[in-house]
Amino acid sequence: MKAEDALQIQLVAVIKQYLRPDVLFWHTPNGGKRDKRTAQLMKRMGVLPGVADLIFIQPGPKVDFLELKVDGGRMSGDQERFMEAAQRSDCSYHCATGFYEAIAVLNYIGALRVHLTNSVSDAASDVGMREGEGRPVQSSPQPLTETDRAALS
Repeated sequence: MKAEDALQIQLVAVIKQYLRPDVLFWHTPNGGKRDKRTAQLMKRMGVLPGVADLIFIQPGPKVDFLELKVDGGRMSGDQERFMEAAQRSDCSYHCATGFYEAIAVLNYIGALRVHLTNSVSDAASDVGMREGEGRPVQSSPQPLTETDRAALS
């Protein structure tokens, strides 16, 4: 199992345990290996490259996107273009490196019933989070190039 997958599985276990009942979340499975025919079919069906790992819809409505990275991970060009499009649509977009930063983002966007601190263990490994550990990361939108606009259309 890849480190990115393990991180997401661990985080989703916590989300399932503590998610507010009025918040909807999911993962869009854009990644993974597919044969060429399946990839072409999915593209025709509307798959959008760069979609964030986790999507949250809260009352309001408010839409929050969370991209997960392990140490040393970087956003791809498709992910950066998706982030820019999401921010232009007044959605929040966060890219978190590691488990604790992702928990800090979940606290920040208010998706959980509790504010996770060192008194609350995560559902997957009994690793607690100290107050203030991690930080939400929200990148500033950059102007789109003509290539970016073409890729999003």
